[in-house]
Amino acid sequence: MKKCPQCKAVYADEMAFCLQDGSALLIAEEEPTVVFRNAATTTPTIKQGVSPIFFYLTVGLLALLILGGIAAFVVWNVYTPAEPSKNGITSQNSEPLKITPTPLPPTPTPLPPLTAETVQNLMNTWEKAQDTRNFSLYKSCYDTSFNGTKRTAGGSVSSYNYKQWLDDRQKMMNKAKYMDVRMDKMRISIQNDTATVEFDQYFTTTGYADFGPKVIQVKMTENGAKIVSEELKSSTPVTD
Repeated sequence: MKKCPQCKAVYADEMAFCLQDGSALLIAEEEPTVVFRNAATTTPTIKQGVSPIFFYLTVGLLALLILGGIAAFVVWNVYTPAEPSKNGITSQNSEPLKITPTPLPPTPTPLPPLTAETVQNLMNTWEKAQDTRNFSLYKSCYDTSFNGTKRTAGGSVSSYNYKQWLDDRQKMMNKAKYMDVRMDKMRISIQNDTATVEFDQYFTTTGYADFGPKVIQVKMTENGAKIVSEELKSSTPVTD
């Protein structure tokens, strides 16, 4: 066997020169594997790097995949309805949130107008309730916002709220065996939602009688016309 001293290629004994670089071949000392080279068929080994085109195609494909994933995520979030959770936070893949509108409060029914006839009827009921000592009928003439002023022949003045006034009148009706109330020279004036009734009152019960000017105020309520204020301006005893 012969061997090229330059490229170390090994040839058969009949070869004299190296086919690669033309160097004279020397006799090899050992028996290496024989390599036959033929100038017509041997292709030199060429080392190739990564093609720039392949690199750009790979980067472009990855970019398309990333952008496609982002677009799909956005579309999925936009067109997927939210699901209400217990703590108020919504989640995906649920029915649309149903909102129940808050019902509006009912429109209050307008009160009927306060007329002189309505006031006159109320005062007739008020007078009849005392003449018959019918406390339930008497109580129905008053509104819970009532306040009253009572004067005696001795000059004392007392103020009452709704409960105090009715308690005082109930005791008087239960105690008396006879009562008579008469209204004289009645005058009714109405301004806005309040009617003012002025008259001379003659009051008679068992063992007592007096007269004096009285002013009563009436307003229309949801339960009809009611007395909201009553004041006896003065009290003059009547003697036989």
